[in-house]
Amino acid sequence: MASNNPFEDDYDPRLPAAPIPAGPPSVPISGNPFEMGPVIEHAPPATALGKAADFAKAASNTFTFGMRDRMEGAQRVLQGDAPSYSAGVDQAVADTAMRRERSPYLSVAGDVAGGTAQAFVPGVGVVGRATGAALGGAGRGALPSIARMAGYGVEGGLLGAAQAAGHTYTGNAEDYARNAMVGGAFGAAVGAPFGHFADVAPRSMAPVPTAAQLKGSASDRYTDTHAVPIDYHAPQFRNALDSLERHLYRVTDPDKSPSVFNTIESGRTGRLQADPDAPTITPKDIDALRQRLTGVNEPGARQTREFLDRFMQSPIAQASGTDAQRSRVTQLLNDARGDYRAGKRTQTVEETNQYAEDRFNTANSAQNAGNTYRQKLVALLNPKSREGRWYTPEEKADIRDVTRGEWLANAFRSSGNAARGITGQAAGGGGVAAALATGDLTPLLGLGVPLAGSALKGMGNRMTVNHARELEGAMAQRSPLYREWAAASPVVAGPGLGNTPESIRNAITNQMLEQLRLRGVMPVTEER
Repeated sequence: MASNNPFEDDYDPRLPAAPIPAGPPSVPISGNPFEMGPVIEHAPPATALGKAADFAKAASNTFTFGMRDRMEGAQRVLQGDAPSYSAGVDQAVADTAMRRERSPYLSVAGDVAGGTAQAFVPGVGVVGRATGAALGGAGRGALPSIARMAGYGVEGGLLGAAQAAGHTYTGNAEDYARNAMVGGAFGAAVGAPFGHFADVAPRSMAPVPTAAQLKGSASDRYTDTHAVPIDYHAPQFRNALDSLERHLYRVTDPDKSPSVFNTIESGRTGRLQADPDAPTITPKDIDALRQRLTGVNEPGARQTREFLDRFMQSPIAQASGTDAQRSRVTQLLNDARGDYRAGKRTQTVEETNQYAEDRFNTANSAQNAGNTYRQKLVALLNPKSREGRWYTPEEKADIRDVTRGEWLANAFRSSGNAARGITGQAAGGGGVAAALATGDLTPLLGLGVPLAGSALKGMGNRMTVNHARELEGAMAQRSPLYREWAAASPVVAGPGLGNTPESIRNAITNQMLEQLRLRGVMPVTEER
């Protein structure tokens, strides 16, 4: 059969010329230039610098909610590369599409990087925190969890709507509104579950005292009792010391507790008083006895300290002073004991964390920080240890939260171990084999799996370490000193979700929206 193609053997010049195929004119990069079908222009191959640019453009476009292409469009107009702003934006959007076709994996990585960077912008997350707190999400249980999920659903919806509308370039208001609604719905669906794990409980901006500050406050409060104009009958005080001594002989003796019995003798003879023969004793005289037992762990030392505090609060032995003054002494003593106790708990956690840090830095190439911290802290829960008997149920619950680990930290650590182990080795080895067999360098990306595993495990370890450090603050915040500071400081919403979970939420949302754009669910091109 005769053909109208001049390059065919059976060409017949009498036949009419072949019609030009429909479709945009283009210059083919590869393929047969004489085929009669529409010619498809492929993205030019990229150099290493070009691939870096592909990654950077995807990251910057995601970070700016699609404004990167708009700014590039304005730049093209100023440089004379485009006749109008809309034409410049069209060129920028076409360039972005070309780069995504040429470097799909790097573009996805850029989207993730841009969304991650958004999570670290100061002020991000305030919508979820504030809305969750306003709806009653500060407590524990089902209803507060639903409130937090609602708050972070709102924040996720705003993120999705902004990304979807920002990546729309049609110039049609209906397209912007429709895409914003679709993006908002998907963003809310992704963001809401993360709200369950957020902390939106209001908290004070007051600084958290250290163990040294708490012990110093306790000492100051004991000293403040010296200024209260109240005193006690000396004979009754000495008789009470005799009764205390007889009681202590049931559990100890002067050989086992020399400091305790010497202190009792000093109180009985008045050796620490300015006037041993005075008919009354003052809070300062009693505090001098207590100071001799500060830090003493002999049998009976704790009972003697408690006896001295109780005696100062007793109205029976009071020789002078009002009820209000005695109440002032009681308040100072209670606050002093509270600060000292909180200081001891805080010091124990601080020292345990420091020991854990020293331990993991000298073992296992410093890769097991999370496990080391948890192993050292769990020893505080041993009921046979001295610390285990002292901690309250609330304090033990705080310690267990750290030792059992956060779900996200555990997930990062488990994934990191898998990627650094046989899974990562298989991915890297398989990538090398595939690259050698095919000549394509893309499978070499498998060599990055162990590196990604190390990064994930490092993130999990860092989260556990941070949680252990926060435990120090939790102990200190139960002190009277912190309550006083908090009463004089402003109150703000809790820390919320945290940068890492927010970055994961952003990455998931952005990729879902990108898939919708690729499938034509949301029109994005031809801004006018």
